[in-house]
Amino acid sequence: METWRIIATCLAAFGGIIMTLLMTGKTRDRRDSTAGDIARVAAWSSLFFAALCLLIAVALPATVVWGIVAAQYMILVLIHHIG
Repeated sequence: METWRIIATCLAAFGGIIMTLLMTGKTRDRRDSTAGDIARVAAWSSLFFAALCLLIAVALPATVVWGIVAAQYMILVLIHHIG
């Protein structure tokens, strides 16, 4: 496996963990949310980011991979500044 794929996968996984925590926190802050809602959001987002990391590690071309990683961190910066 190429080094750039390992680096991109680690960056995407770290960003995915942070985004999962942010999504579960936003879900928890809603007034009518239950523990099941929070668990559902955590499970779906973890599954999504795990599949994304698998695709980054194995199949996607370099341009798409670095575009996804850059977009992920731009979204994190926007969420940090807005929320």
